[in-house]
Amino acid sequence: MDNEDIGYQSKNFDRQKTYTALNEISKIFTYYYPPKYFKAVKKIFQTINELYSGNFPGYEKCVSYRDIDNVCNVLLISARMVDGNNLSKRKMNPELVINLFLAALFHDTGSIRETNETEGADRIKTRIDRSISFLTKHLEEFHLTQADAGIISKLIKFTGDISSNELSTINKDEMEAGYMLGISYFISQVTGTYYLENLLFLFHEFGKTDTNPDNEFMILEKSLDFYEIVMGKITRSFGNLYDLLNVHFKKRSQMEREPYLETMNRNIKELKEKISGKDEDLFNKLKQIDFIRL
Repeated sequence: MDNEDIGYQSKNFDRQKTYTALNEISKIFTYYYPPKYFKAVKKIFQTINELYSGNFPGYEKCVSYRDIDNVCNVLLISARMVDGNNLSKRKMNPELVINLFLAALFHDTGSIRETNETEGADRIKTRIDRSISFLTKHLEEFHLTQADAGIISKLIKFTGDISSNELSTINKDEMEAGYMLGISYFISQVTGTYYLENLLFLFHEFGKTDTNPDNEFMILEKSLDFYEIVMGKITRSFGNLYDLLNVHFKKRSQMEREPYLETMNRNIKELKEKISGKDEDLFNKLKQIDFIRL
């Protein structure tokens, strides 16, 4: 199964695929909850889509690969995890599910440049704070309450290196929802079309290195080590939440194993082989990656 079968990322924005993803998410949601709850997700999705398209006042058009397709992929994986949870465990609270979906929509808004803002790689490491700031700044436009914003902000933090102090303020249900989002975020980056750029982005975002390294192959090797560490945590920790994807795909697609792990392993294997062989095309691509626009 290739990337197109499990997600909706593509090199060019595809409105039909994006709305196909949203329809699948809506279908999953209405297996368990009244459709009226999902209206907020659809409405906010349309506004977030305008933001990425450059039609939101005060913000530039998204010019990086971390586009609306990437957002949809994170949202879709989150929905599939919710489905796996509800099929195998206690059904999640509908308000928490909605806030999880909204956190998926808002989680990367901080990577978009504001009008007249100078370009700078610091947007990588401040993405989460910037995303939360965007959310709280525009509560009225999105018709969200302060209480909702507080929960959404907590969940967004799980797409980064959340601290133990922050974890201590989060209840069990919110923590599970947060880990679902964090897992979805990581999977989306490594299964998407731009998995090489995403892997490097993750490495830089978590503060593992400075930008513009002198030895691109060495930094990629370290990024692969970082990937192995994170995957170990995802597949062996977090209360076995990763297995919820297996539950979803077995029920909805009659598949014995979810396909994301296979795709990630294939992408990483390909990178390792290219690194080992000092692949010239890979070296040239690494040289061309613009960390300022990541």
